[in-house]
Amino acid sequence: MGWMAKSASAVAVAALLGSCSATRDGGRVLDRNRPLRVVLDVGHFSRGDSAPIKGQGMVSARGVDEFVLNRKAAKAIARALRDSAGVEAIVHNEDGTERDLRSRPRKALEQGADLFLSIHHDAVDSSVASRWTYQGVERLHCDTVSGFSLWVHDSTVGYPAALALARSIGRSLVEGGRRPNLHHARPEERALGREILDSALGVYRNNLAVLVSAQMPAILVECGVALNREEELVLDSDSGRAEFARRLARGVRAWISDDSLARGR
Repeated sequence: MGWMAKSASAVAVAALLGSCSATRDGGRVLDRNRPLRVVLDVGHFSRGDSAPIKGQGMVSARGVDEFVLNRKAAKAIARALRDSAGVEAIVHNEDGTERDLRSRPRKALEQGADLFLSIHHDAVDSSVASRWTYQGVERLHCDTVSGFSLWVHDSTVGYPAALALARSIGRSLVEGGRRPNLHHARPEERALGREILDSALGVYRNNLAVLVSAQMPAILVECGVALNREEELVLDSDSGRAEFARRLARGVRAWISDDSLARGR
């Protein structure tokens, strides 16, 4: 069913997002005559043949670049959103050439985004990682940390809507058997400005570069911990990606349908 087919709740969501946008300069008001438009940002950028530089993201326990994982996940989520949530989904940075993090929400705005989701895979700091050898190459891994996390920041336009949506997605993922990652709730992480808002649903607050300039509700999604060798096998499988995407899309659909979620209650 399309987003606009749920007319009463759709209007409520549109009114909410429109009012949130109106509270800050540059916010946009939804066009109620078209489906909800979600821009999915593929986190980081392609390494190509260049030497490693800051911003390229992590490398999984088995040597897969994060950008590759992010692109596969973003495409799967886009399909699920189109199929089950009835929204228009656009994948941004699919070619991996976008390096400016702060420009991504602006480009999403230019594409008419009503929601912005930046798709990532998580790592851990080296102090809790161990070394192993995979296919003749020594790599880092950490099998004690796992799970998804959802990141928001209150500088974004429509922050109450983004927080409600993050909780809705987190609830759907937990109901589907996924666990939230609480590694970032440690005191060491709080000292870096990372604040956990909902430990049961894996929702955090942080001034991430890809969020702070967003002129629409925005969430950074960490699909899981790709340094965890067991979780990596799920994250980098067609079935695992598809199931994660379905649960995320279900959370978006629930948020659209439930006025109390949309209002951030």
